Amino acid sequence: MFSAGVFQVRAFGGLRGAYVRDGFDSTIHTEGTDKIGLGTISAITDTFSRGRASFYGAGPRVGVEVFTGSIFGVVGNLSGALLGGQRRGRDRR
Repeated sequence: MFSAGVFQVRAFGGLRGAYVRDGFDSTIHTEGTDKIGLGTISAITDTFSRGRASFYGAGPRVGVEVFTGSIFGVVGNLSGALLGGQRRGRDRR
């Protein structure tokens, strides 16, 4: 911790972990025409997809916290993490 009068700064670090699970529904509608020779063929395609996805990960977290004031003051912090892990996705049609 760094302290100079009414100004204090504290740096911190640690480990961050995450597990995210998500479900999705997707619909794709396509209309178009294909010209073959002299005739024209219209094509309409509807595709529906449903599935799940998940992510497991962990990584380092670092940050800094700042305080200035005496009895009343202002507090702020800034932190970030870099996560690496595994993502899995499953499609159910």
